[in-house]
Order: sequence, then structure tokens, then C-alpha cells
Amino acid sequence: MAHQWEKKYDPTMDLSEYETMLTVLKKKSQYWKTLESTGTVDALWSTTTFSCSNKDEVQVFNIYANDETDKVNGGVTGYKFTPDCADQTILINIQGTGNIGVSAVSMTDSNNKMGYGEGGFSTCMTSSILWNIPDATKVDIGNGKTSEFHGSLLVGGDLKLSTSGQSGRTMVLGDIYHESTSGSEFHSYEFNPPTPLPFDPQDLSCADLMNPAVDNGSGGGYVPDGAQEAPETKTPTKNPTDAPEPTAPEGCVKKGNASNGVTDANCAGCNGSNQWWPCQENSNLCEGSGCVLF
Repeated sequence: MAHQWEKKYDPTMDLSEYETMLTVLKKKSQYWKTLESTGTVDALWSTTTFSCSNKDEVQVFNIYANDETDKVNGGVTGYKFTPDCADQTILINIQGTGNIGVSAVSMTDSNNKMGYGEGGFSTCMTSSILWNIPDATKVDIGNGKTSEFHGSLLVGGDLKLSTSGQSGRTMVLGDIYHESTSGSEFHSYEFNPPTPLPFDPQDLSCADLMNPAVDNGSGGGYVPDGAQEAPETKTPTKNPTDAPEPTAPEGCVKKGNASNGVTDANCAGCNGSNQWWPCQENSNLCEGSGCVLF
């Protein structure tokens, strides 16, 4: 029996959460594209092989879509991940501008398994891969081929999905064109790699970080599944004789590292005992453009 889908139009719907997410994802995509390669990508006999190192927690591959080798375009017939890629976080940056075609061809995982479904390409590996395509105007995932495309997508421009299906999170900052004449599907696998992807908190504005709709609970702003703040280079230490921290003023929340605080006059109400505190969500102490960030 055919499904009957109901459309809903609400001109008053608050989309600010999603608008902020677009801003944060764009900044993360631009940051991730700057990471240096840790593994190697080889194109031989029309197979593109991703060879991971055994010393890096996050495996980074940089592919230039329009270089002299055909690693993701029309001539490739398969993608293969080496055994060293098992249980690794894999970031694949496809660098380039304009229109980029990424061939959806057969993928072989680190255990030499392929195909969609039981006994096929590892679902754990699917959840560990992010294809980051930051600067293309439009990306065609399929590019005339129709195999299942494994891994999450972060596309800075428009996305055309022309293959049979994609398994992973689909994050598109432009428009999606879903035009396969034979039908195709988005399979929403989580992005949950063994080691979270790093990002630089300095690339995010105060408004990005303090927006409660997109906060990840650690004060670091919205982070898609599988991403988190890069760890601090120094960890504050305490002696047993240190005085206890004062209680947060009413309308404020427990602070983090006071030495890293950013203050603003609009949050003056959260200054207790000469120490600054972040404000609680919807607190009248944080009205206006100011914020306090730890």
C-alpha cells in the first residue's frame, strides 16, 4: 500500500537552531580541511586504496578532485581500505572548488568485505568515516555510478545524490538534489568514530558557543556526532590545601577554568567573589549580546 505523506507549512517556525548549526558546521568543515594527511591514497588499476598509518589516532586523507590522478572521479571502479584502517577514525577531505563528481563505486572495508547488508561492508567502519567536501559549489555523489556510498557526508555547497543510497549522517550546507531516476535512499547511520575529530574552539564565536539550542553540554558549542573539542594542552592542578570554589551566584551555572574566562558587562550579574561564571539558559542576567565563556 502506498504511503500518504502529509506536508506541513509553518511560517512561524523558529529555525534559529538550524541556522546556527549551519554556521558551526561550516567552521568545522573549514578547520578539518586544514589537517595534514596521516595516510596515503593510491590509485592503481582503477582502484583507490586508503592506507592508514598505525600511529595516528585520527586518519586524515586529502584528495584533490581535479589533480592528474583519478582517485574519486570517472575512472575509479572501487575504494579499498587497508587492514590498518580497522577501528580507526577516518577523515577524507576532498579538496577543490566548482562542480565535483565523486563516483559511488564498490567499497571494500579493512576486512575485505563489501556490499550493503549482513556480511557486507562493516557498519562500524561506516560510522567511523567522514567525507568532508568543504569548498565545492556542487557535489554529485554517484557521478554516473550506483553503488552504496559508505560514510557520513559534510558538504559545504549543494549535494546531488544520484547513486542508489548513502549510509551515514548527511550534512549539507546548501541544497540537496535527490534526482536518481531508479530511486535512492539516505540511510542515517550515526557518525560515532573511535576517536572524536578535533576542532579549534577559537574558530567559533561567543554566540556559537553559548547558543543553548546547539550546545553539546560541555560548553563547546554544537558538535555533530563523533566530534569534540581538542583537549587542553595544560590541565589545572589543585593542592589539597586549595580553598574550595565559591558557589555560583543565582542565575548562573558552575564555571569551568576561571583563568580562561571571557567577560562582558551584560553578564555582570554573574560575577561572584570576583570570579566570573556562565549564565544559565534563559537567565535575565545574560540578556543582550554579551556572554561569559569558560
